[in-house]
Amino acid sequence: FPSNSRLARSGDERFTNQNMDKTCILEQHGAFGNSVTKHEARRYPRTITNRQTLRDHDRKPLYPDYIPAHPDHPDASDFQVLDASEKGKGLYSLRSFRRGSLMARFDGVTVPMVLQHSLQKSPGVHLHDPYFIGMLAHSCDPNVMLDMQAHEMWALKDITAGELLTMDYMSTEDQLFVTFDCSCGCPNCRRHITGRKQALPPATCHAA
Repeated sequence: FPSNSRLARSGDERFTNQNMDKTCILEQHGAFGNSVTKHEARRYPRTITNRQTLRDHDRKPLYPDYIPAHPDHPDASDFQVLDASEKGKGLYSLRSFRRGSLMARFDGVTVPMVLQHSLQKSPGVHLHDPYFIGMLAHSCDPNVMLDMQAHEMWALKDITAGELLTMDYMSTEDQLFVTFDCSCGCPNCRRHITGRKQALPPATCHAA
């Protein structure tokens, strides 16, 4: 993976079996190819319009003190949770990231049930993180991916400062806290978003 400032990794780590699977996912999303068209969720602003939020911040972790600190945890100088629209809050990048780069290491509290801001690590095991990854918006053409075992967030596309960060909820979740209609507008939009093991409501089933 391309190195990225303080989050650069040693060369040997790239070739572990775990990261080989990660490389395949990044390649499928075009992270190492030519740039692709961005289709962020339309229910959120595509960029931060208030330029005040892009000014330099005092560096401080997004996580509260009860979560043990890690040097690669997200910092308020790099990311910010903002009111995105009447739909709620979203996670924005305050700096640019290159495709295929490690953006941050995330953390949280392990719980046995699906919560509003949790993401699934394995069946029956969920990471509750209402400060960072739990605030990611959905897109069927996302710009980030999560490695739920390594607790890492990777860039699937070139990301600019002020951009809304999106993931595909089906990439991690068997069951969603709430299913919803999608309006991300990308060519492969699934229209109604569910977990991997949830059936589409009959009224939302569409012919291909």
